[in-house]
Amino acid sequence: MGILNAIKKAFQKDQNTAAPAQEKGNRKNHWQNLAHIRTLSTGKYKDFASVPLEVSEQSSWDSFFSREKENPRFPGFTHQSRRKFKHIYHNDQLLVAEAAKAIEVLTPSQVKSISYKGTTIEKFHSVAANEKAVILHQKNSVALLNLSDDVMKEFVFDWQPHSFALGNDFWLVGTRETYDGPGELYCFSMDGNLRWAIRFTEKFSSVFGEMSFFPYTLSVSEDSSDILVGCMDRLYRLDVSGELQARIAVSDLKKKDLEAKYEQSLPTKEPETEEEAIRYAAAQMAADLMKGFNAMDLNSPYSSFTHDPETDRLFLLEDKGRLSAWSPQGDLLWVKNFKNESRFLDWVDDKLIISFDSGDTFWLDRQGDFLYSAKLPMQAASISKIPNKASYLMIAEDHRLYELNKETGQMIKGTSGHPGMALFQINGQNTFFDGEGNSQGYFWLSPQGRDWEHLEAKTFEEIGTTSVDTTGVAPEISATRKFKRVNYLEDDEWFGSRVVDTKRKRAYVVEQYPQLDWDEYRKLTDAQRRKRETTHFLTCYDLTNSKKIWQLEMVSSMYSLYASPDKKTLFTSAPKKDEITYLPGTFYVISDEGEVLKKKRVDAHGFQVEFQTEEKGLVRFASERGKGAAGALYINTQGNWDLKVLAEEEEEDLKPFGVGLNEYVSDNYRLERIDKKKYTLQSAGEKVDLNLKAAIYEAQETPSGDLAFRSGTRLIPFYNRQLEKKGVEIKEEKNILSFATGDGSLAVVSKEEIRGYDLEGHLKWRFSPIPKATHSEVVWCEYHKLYLWVLGNSNEKLVATLSEEGKVIRSQSFNDRDYHRDIEVYPDDCVFIAQSNSVINLYEID
Repeated sequence: MGILNAIKKAFQKDQNTAAPAQEKGNRKNHWQNLAHIRTLSTGKYKDFASVPLEVSEQSSWDSFFSREKENPRFPGFTHQSRRKFKHIYHNDQLLVAEAAKAIEVLTPSQVKSISYKGTTIEKFHSVAANEKAVILHQKNSVALLNLSDDVMKEFVFDWQPHSFALGNDFWLVGTRETYDGPGELYCFSMDGNLRWAIRFTEKFSSVFGEMSFFPYTLSVSEDSSDILVGCMDRLYRLDVSGELQARIAVSDLKKKDLEAKYEQSLPTKEPETEEEAIRYAAAQMAADLMKGFNAMDLNSPYSSFTHDPETDRLFLLEDKGRLSAWSPQGDLLWVKNFKNESRFLDWVDDKLIISFDSGDTFWLDRQGDFLYSAKLPMQAASISKIPNKASYLMIAEDHRLYELNKETGQMIKGTSGHPGMALFQINGQNTFFDGEGNSQGYFWLSPQGRDWEHLEAKTFEEIGTTSVDTTGVAPEISATRKFKRVNYLEDDEWFGSRVVDTKRKRAYVVEQYPQLDWDEYRKLTDAQRRKRETTHFLTCYDLTNSKKIWQLEMVSSMYSLYASPDKKTLFTSAPKKDEITYLPGTFYVISDEGEVLKKKRVDAHGFQVEFQTEEKGLVRFASERGKGAAGALYINTQGNWDLKVLAEEEEEDLKPFGVGLNEYVSDNYRLERIDKKKYTLQSAGEKVDLNLKAAIYEAQETPSGDLAFRSGTRLIPFYNRQLEKKGVEIKEEKNILSFATGDGSLAVVSKEEIRGYDLEGHLKWRFSPIPKATHSEVVWCEYHKLYLWVLGNSNEKLVATLSEEGKVIRSQSFNDRDYHRDIEVYPDDCVFIAQSNSVINLYEID
């Protein structure tokens, strides 16, 4: 890793030691200030009798790690938890997890399950835990489960419980009266008795308006001697008696900066001419205005903080990259201004770690001196020590795991990773949790003495061949040759909703109404201003030359804009008054030449459309809460599209059998649903009934004339034109997201990979997606005899063409920050569409 050679370019030292730090054991309580806290004699809550619980025990954790299973992405782990759990606490001796309305506490020699199913707190969920107790929460109610005697007590607070924490022999609940405060903090003993309660009294201005301090964040130090309470830019340190020991306000630093900038912006000499005096007066007015404007941002929140348990020093990070260190008494020790934005700060391995959006990551000691650095592709989301190794396990915001050796600087790029993953030891055995955030996941256990092995991710280019080894991890897809852009439409500013007709090379887009200059604008009445701000154009463009074909002015932002399957009819809406989607308005049916064909009053003008066939669509209207009203789009007897708002019983008739495919029609087949798992299949005048184990979700006629469909989540059978089921069927271990059939092959997409099979069902090739892909689908492009694979995560979208033999022809990545809209694929026209706010790009599929 080494010390970064260019450290001086990355930061500026504004201040170093301000006053010697008073370390632990030598504190002064100089914050007895009623302007910040006030002791309460009574609390705003009620406590109730103990909740009866069902407790069971097992003599070994074998019942918890009951599945003998290996995960190729995490080599060395041999046993998996019997189901998914929420990870709520661990130390080196025990693990606490939650699932199925029960808390499970396990050690190698015992598993204790404490069930609260069927009790008054059944809907509660865990929010904090340690080896002594678990706190559960639901609305204004809080419950404490004491793990020493398995007693659960419930408390109901008048104010909203917002934050929670546990110490060695106490637990805390922070409440707030409103979203803007004020707040209170309650400290209870483990038996549920109130130790003390305080009200926070500090008030301040912010960009959100006037606020009162409340416990937005709440934590207890590692040694259980300090209570840390945060709100906006302020951080309080309390002792375990509720006495305020330190108050830190980042706004104090910002105020000094603002005053310095203000002084620098003022003229430094007296004006010598009248012209200079006018300029100086203007500069003075601008400086005063900017000072007032910037002052609104003084109390904006810090992005992160961390605590050194050995010295009680606190470290605060602001989003613009300023890092400050504070003594236990709240005195400023040092400040460093980095030239980068950051949200990650942590105290790990007795070191301060800061990571920036750019991926630059630094390790500092408590004096603020740099120790070493590393470069990640993006900012770190989590950093922890790897047991028994001189390495860190790092999860970056590119959704990958990395292993970094702190002695050699060697970094190993791993597979998918996300915040919430955790590697730790219980009784010397490596344990890994694969869940995300506060969600459930599996726990994995390695044999005694087995150290962590980091799987290095390889792209298909690095490996040089595709893989059919089903036991390992498939090579990753990556960007290679870009696709050819064949048409595009670009605006200097912005397109709103849009529909693209790839056959006729047209784009129907929503554009802003021309802006007035200030003199004209201020002459308008309030009603005229609202109308102008709401008015937009629906414009049709020729994509071959970007020329305007027609334009329609509407008093609407046309947030809802759809087209019929043949793209010859458009559907949109306009509000009756306010542009709130669940309020009344008018539904419009518009021709592809800009003629309004039909208008219909609706109770909510916002809507979504799901077309079930070429001639029928289901409309779902917006609602303030819950499921909105439904409507049916259909072609009437005059051959025009029409809308019918449905009664509740009529809506059920559209999908009488629940989720799944109700109808499919191709050149040679007709598939019709007659019950939840029953279908009729017709071809060439013949008809057969299908009694399946699960509903059909996707169907395709193959290029060779067979019918393939996905039944349930993991099975793809084939039928021929004689309506006979063929001997080959694809059965996957993972849920199928999408599939496509080629001339002599089949491509199947799951969350973990894409697989290519021959028509005999033999696996021929496979690829892993980009990390943490949230979308993955495949289509067959008949003209070029290629598969198009579209996938994406929160950082990027990737489009790739693959041959039937598994060769990657082209693959291109699109930054999701710009191209946040879904990739649209039109295989019959051999194009796909990638769109940003201001550009619509059509790329050739080849």
